[in-house]
Amino acid sequence: DDTKQLIDSHRQTIKMLEQRLSKTDKLLQEREGALGEAQEDLARDELIFADKVAEIKTLRKNLKEAERQR
Repeated sequence: DDTKQLIDSHRQTIKMLEQRLSKTDKLLQEREGALGEAQEDLARDELIFADKVAEIKTLRKNLKEAERQR
């Protein structure tokens, strides 16, 4: 009888751990998805930033040239 109770207790523990693992896996998948989206957004932002920096450099160069021509 003690053996049966011990087995039942272990089964309950296993079931609880399986449920926790399932929840953790789901949460991990959600966070990995969010991280992937954030990385894509960051890559786009980095491209935009690089374009703006290049644009600013060109504008500064043009301004200096215009000031020299005065």
